[in-house]
Amino acid sequence: MYSLPVRFYNDDYSVAVLDFLVNKIEQEQKQ
Repeated sequence: MYSLPVRFYNDDYSVAVLDFLVNKIEQEQKQ
């Protein structure tokens, strides 16, 4: 779902978004 809009931005933005999503998922799994 998030992969399509990310393609229109540069790599730095994509990496930041992916890192944010990974951290969010990990926090939800810990709870």
